[in-house]
Amino acid sequence: MSISGKQAKGTSKIADRACRVTTKSYSNMPAKRQDFTIYTADGLRLTKANGPFATGLSPFNRAFPVDDPFGVRRAILPTLLRFPDGSMQGVGTAFHVDGWGTYITADHVVDVVRSHLGPDRVLPGTLHDADPNMPHIVLMTGVGVVFGTVTLEPDVFIAATKVTSIFEEYQDPLSFSNASRGRVAVDIASLSTQSTSRASSSISLRATRWIPELGEVVLAFGYPTLKVTERDRYVRTASISEELHGAYGRVLRIFPEGRGGHNRGPGFEVEADWPSGMSGGPVFNSAGEAVGLVSSSIAPDGDEPGVGYATWLHGIPELRMLTPRLHHENPGRRFGYAVLTFSPWRLHAIFPDEASATSWRNRTVASAEVVYGSHRIGTDEFMVT
Repeated sequence: MSISGKQAKGTSKIADRACRVTTKSYSNMPAKRQDFTIYTADGLRLTKANGPFATGLSPFNRAFPVDDPFGVRRAILPTLLRFPDGSMQGVGTAFHVDGWGTYITADHVVDVVRSHLGPDRVLPGTLHDADPNMPHIVLMTGVGVVFGTVTLEPDVFIAATKVTSIFEEYQDPLSFSNASRGRVAVDIASLSTQSTSRASSSISLRATRWIPELGEVVLAFGYPTLKVTERDRYVRTASISEELHGAYGRVLRIFPEGRGGHNRGPGFEVEADWPSGMSGGPVFNSAGEAVGLVSSSIAPDGDEPGVGYATWLHGIPELRMLTPRLHHENPGRRFGYAVLTFSPWRLHAIFPDEASATSWRNRTVASAEVVYGSHRIGTDEFMVT
């Protein structure tokens, strides 16, 4: 099989099977930015980020810069393509979901890596294991408040060690053989990374039981101004500029079975300005849960608002494959191995695997027990299962 090339920005007509708004025009209704509250989790600590996040008086559905370097910026990261010679280019946005190095992004953000691989290295399910001798994806962690230009340490960039997408088999009508081929089924991918000293915070993901209502306000984040400029090609130095942006918008249409063509996954249409670079960024509901991710957009035209298309997490049964550690029925929770003392109760630490938990227990607090269960990320709340 051979799958390559960037997915184009969505400009096609809306499929007839969409859930349509036919009785009310939301674009002419007054709207305001809502005070969304988003929690980011870091270890056993929760950080509360209060909306409306916007600075200035930009129109309701236009993108605006977000001034929150120690909140959502630590969970929503710029995504770059790094080449074997060390040069990089910005490709989009990703966000951390489980506290153990699993990030979610749009598949078309990372398919540029697939275009550099031969057909024998493109397999259904797992996209690829990162190879430093091939172009690969890296995430840029937060560096706090920066005034002017600073030198970035190498550990600011976290390499994706594995990228996983959702593939499906199909018969190519233009093929002279009857052999089936693989293609991406939904515009979503997960990135696995190794733990580092700069591990980022995570946000709550709503994988089930959220159905968008027509006219509902959602909030997306991403990096439309991500830019890498080479400063000296002989010593390989470059300048990286990035600024997190947000954009409010109203749900206009719902596509439970996709929009047709290359847009096969479940999604919803939003009246919003989602510039290029926000692709892969999270889309939040008013409860502060990531319910979708930015997939594609049509830019505003004069006084006409832009249109954004989001991948809808609720309608993706394979999401469990991409985020196997999350407790999908309970947003903000994950399954793992806790090092616990029962009397008095104390959660000392939690790990994704039993071996790591046992090793830490033996070195640190031998009297504690290692048990499996569901942990609310950012707290000491743990349920033994």
